[in-house]
Amino acid sequence: MAETLKNKIISITTFLYSMTEALYMKDSYLKNWDAKVVSVKDDKYIILDKTAFYPKGG
Repeated sequence: MAETLKNKIISITTFLYSMTEALYMKDSYLKNWDAKVVSVKDDKYIILDKTAFYPKGG
């Protein structure tokens, strides 16, 4: 049971620290920005602390 609680705490902490700042809300024409890689998932996806990529933007 303690291991399950530990996993939940880790998941919540990861979620809170991986909240990405949506730069496109402030400047939809932004082309350059600095960001940090927060995490990598399944060697396919990266989570950044900031992004100018609009979700489902094509």
